[in-house]
Amino acid sequence: KILGSGGGAAATDLSTPMLAEDALAERRLGYTAGVVPKVDEARFARALWRASRGNTFTQFSPIEEKVTDPKTGNALEKSVFVVYFQGAVGSMKDRIIKVCTAFGVNVYQWPASPEEARQKDTALRQLVREKERA
Repeated sequence: KILGSGGGAAATDLSTPMLAEDALAERRLGYTAGVVPKVDEARFARALWRASRGNTFTQFSPIEEKVTDPKTGNALEKSVFVVYFQGAVGSMKDRIIKVCTAFGVNVYQWPASPEEARQKDTALRQLVREKERA
């Protein structure tokens, strides 16, 4: 008998998952997106790295034109950021939100599914078209 063969029909059925759905939920990637001033990029990434003990991946993409900060009203050079981390909920997300709050960055909701993303994209494009006409 081979080690781990178990012998039953369930052991040979490749369609059953090896992990329960609860275990898979813990392994999913969480993400937070927002906008940070370009001058704060390095400090922000380092603070996230330290708060998560190296368990985050932060990606920045600069915004080409200056953006008006909704909190101050000043035009600033900013970058869009996405922070990826293990676990969609829990203490890691709380730590990341605390760092974002401490830096005063603007955080935006990210759609949970591709269908929601398409709907949001369509709605935003329509809103931009309407504003361009006005």
